[in-house]
Amino acid sequence: MSEDGTARILIVDDEPIGIEIVAQALGPEFACTFALSGPDALTALETGELPALILLDVMMPGMDGYQLCRWLKAEPRTREIPVIFITAANDIESETSALLAGAADFIHKPVTPQVLRLRVGMQILLREREQTLRWLNAGLEQRVSERTRALSEALSRAEAANHAKTRFLANMSGEIRAPLADMVGLLGRLHEEETARPLQGQIADVLVIANTLSRVLGDILELADIETDRVLLNPREFAPYELYERLYTAIAPLAAAKNLALRFALDALPSGLRGDLDRLSQLLIHLLDNAVKFTTEGSVTLRARVAGEAGNRVRLAFTVVDTGCGVPAEVQQQIFLPFEQPEHTGTHRHIGTGLGLAIARQLAGLMNGWLRLAGSDATGSTFIAEVWLERVAQPATDPLPLPP
Repeated sequence: MSEDGTARILIVDDEPIGIEIVAQALGPEFACTFALSGPDALTALETGELPALILLDVMMPGMDGYQLCRWLKAEPRTREIPVIFITAANDIESETSALLAGAADFIHKPVTPQVLRLRVGMQILLREREQTLRWLNAGLEQRVSERTRALSEALSRAEAANHAKTRFLANMSGEIRAPLADMVGLLGRLHEEETARPLQGQIADVLVIANTLSRVLGDILELADIETDRVLLNPREFAPYELYERLYTAIAPLAAAKNLALRFALDALPSGLRGDLDRLSQLLIHLLDNAVKFTTEGSVTLRARVAGEAGNRVRLAFTVVDTGCGVPAEVQQQIFLPFEQPEHTGTHRHIGTGLGLAIARQLAGLMNGWLRLAGSDATGSTFIAEVWLERVAQPATDPLPLPP
């Protein structure tokens, strides 16, 4: 732009009369400068203010218009300046060559002043709008970048806070578990030794509450240990009856309290296994406890089978089937999320942390397996957990019979 705000136009023509005709046709709406050759135009562009548009003759000695246009479009400083060819040549070949060289338009001589002004004004307006659009786009990209960076920083802070919380819970695990276990044990002894019937009932109530609190805190601390990779597998050899004893001891009282039939079918398991019996028992107890919790009548069944083998490694599939209320389709994706307790029946919420299935899935993953909901409707649910263990010779201890 010139000092008075009018658009600056550079006219390049080796004939002064041609320059004068074009300048007069443009009138006072534009500030015109000129160059009589390609080299003169390059000097003007290198040393002076860049024009808003260049009007370029084709036929000039030394450097013709096509060469000059290609040079302009190759240079980063001048490539965005629109170039309009003004020439007496009106054949298709000349016009095509001009456009291929990078020209924005092509005007035939003799020029019509009104047409020239309109076409020059249109190219300048297009360039101004393109520059505005680029400016707006750059601003938008900067704002998006700043917002993305801010969100990323906020996410990093949130993740750091979450990790700090998880580490805190994991580090406090022993301090919380030990006194709670002592309290539950003391209450148990008092309940056994106290002979006064009113006190026995009160102690029994407190013992139930303490056991509930112990399970809740145990689940929270267990999840914290898993999320901080503090849980390590401790494999050893064991027989299926050892697994059965643990499961039956933990779940039978819960099923009996609700008059549910509890069935175990573990006879398809190898007679000797090597793996982390504690973690496997914990995984299956969570599944069975969940099944009992959401079953009001009928049965809960655990079946086991060998689903695959690789050398001495066996892939064991454990299926837990209940006759409970089922899991609605719209909440089936939530049940493995920590602290989620979807409404199964729509009548009430069940007591618990909502961590059982989340912990079970994590434990299955620790044993190179997985856990999924295989099916669910109003007649019950089926969960399948698969884990990898090792097949070994039958342990020396004689196995106990597995009750049905």
